[in-house]
Amino acid sequence: MNMKPKTKTKMAKNYSRTIGVFYGSRSAEHSESCQTAALVVRSLVELGFNVVGIYLDVDGRWYLSPASDLNSRQSSLEPSADSNLVVNDWTLHLNRSGKLHFSKKQMLRSEDFIIDLAFPAFHGLAGEDGTFQGLCDLLSVPYIGCGLTTSVLALDKVLAKDVLEVNELPTKPYAYFNDREWHEGAESLHQYLTQTLSYPLYVKPARLGGSVGVSRVDNDDDLVAAIDEAFEYDDKILIEEEVSNPIDMAVAVTGNYFDPDKIQVSKPMLSVNLGGSAACEIKLSATVVKKVSELSKRVFMAFEARGTAQIDFVYNLATKEVFITEIDTIAHNLSLPIWEQGGVSKGEVLRELVRLADQNLEYRLGMGNF
Repeated sequence: MNMKPKTKTKMAKNYSRTIGVFYGSRSAEHSESCQTAALVVRSLVELGFNVVGIYLDVDGRWYLSPASDLNSRQSSLEPSADSNLVVNDWTLHLNRSGKLHFSKKQMLRSEDFIIDLAFPAFHGLAGEDGTFQGLCDLLSVPYIGCGLTTSVLALDKVLAKDVLEVNELPTKPYAYFNDREWHEGAESLHQYLTQTLSYPLYVKPARLGGSVGVSRVDNDDDLVAAIDEAFEYDDKILIEEEVSNPIDMAVAVTGNYFDPDKIQVSKPMLSVNLGGSAACEIKLSATVVKKVSELSKRVFMAFEARGTAQIDFVYNLATKEVFITEIDTIAHNLSLPIWEQGGVSKGEVLRELVRLADQNLEYRLGMGNF
């Protein structure tokens, strides 16, 4: 499928297939996951799919509701105090290969939800990190997006940096350590950092998304405080050099790594913050856009990504250098705004992701011919 802008057409109904959108969970990005789920549920319903929302609260309890019971017109599906979602004793049947079968017993009958295709909308730990993907793999359930190994590597910023470095993909110098190493040898680690890395620096928890626990520092005193803060969110942290004259770029990618000719890359979406100044219009040259596209495909292949991913870059406006910062396997709002910026509709992207999920399952079961 070539996802080029198309004229709007009336969509056929897909009620014979049930898609389960999974969201929430124990992550620090719980609320962001609920926002992404709202967009995905609303868009899938508009395409005619039969949709079930599966919400995991911060205590790990499961709530299941058909889309008709969810107010999916809101910006978030995070339940409120007066929500009609009720905790029930759902059973997940493990003997239904290829399906996620949930049931609960009632007085006179049982209620069942049978999920044909899983759509994870988790952000961060306990969902985006490979745990949910592993469950689907065990049960041979098709699901949207990257597999277990890719999810683990991408969510851990340190492991992701290692993959980029091994594959000779451009990224800024970095260092990392865990809280035990810091508390046992803070002075020597501090000296190592100041000798090997140049300010300004970014200090980040290794396994959190977005800007949670992230600090920018440009002196020794602030560095120590930033390290202590980052350890409040994770027991491993990443420290990397800042890119000068930065233009932040996000690129969305769809495809399956085992079918490289069909991988598609969006146009870059820019976010400019030059030395704290107001955002301004920057027009990238065709050469830079082509380079970012080629790098995006290489990153997608290096991580053996499937379905969809967002790749974040920083471009040095002065030196024209491009650096990769991270790959996000389940980006906020599923990178749909990035595709829409280039004229590709949400519906086109979601239909393509469903197709890729089926192709991916066939490949994993050894049935495909790619």
